[in-house]
Amino acid sequence: MAIPEHHSHLSSAFRRLPDIEQPKNTPHILNKQDYEHPFSRWMGLQLKSLKQGFARSEQSTNEQQINNRQMLHAAIPYSAAISTMAAVADISMTKTEDKSNIAVAIHSGLNFIKTIFPGDELEIVAKLDSTQKNLRYISADIIRKVQGGTTEIVAKAISTFAITPKQKLGLT
Repeated sequence: MAIPEHHSHLSSAFRRLPDIEQPKNTPHILNKQDYEHPFSRWMGLQLKSLKQGFARSEQSTNEQQINNRQMLHAAIPYSAAISTMAAVADISMTKTEDKSNIAVAIHSGLNFIKTIFPGDELEIVAKLDSTQKNLRYISADIIRKVQGGTTEIVAKAISTFAITPKQKLGLT
């Protein structure tokens, strides 16, 4: 299974993510290793589902991720949301955009609705809201899994991704 050029630096030791739906207009095969790297592993983030316009990740938080207030550091769910939304941006690229471009977040924000604590099990659900030329507008809900099988939204994220030439960023 081929690793896209912009992820060739990643190890191929990971298995293929079983529920990735490969869109017909996407020229490369997306693999689990495309979204697994040391930082996502440290965050406890795993991409679980990816299809055109949609991605879902799960995150297990822990005590190493707390701030001085004994709450989960805001950078943890923020990074999880950006990573999940980046997967949506990546899969949204067309054949003409994909070969020499990369999706880069140019603006993003996260609004907390409830406090997130170490040990919380989170689900990040991201969706493509709209596309305009080389821009992708993506939103995500960060959902806490509560005992008894119920869930609650604890944060909402938005991001704008620009499909940018790799060469412009110094990437080859």
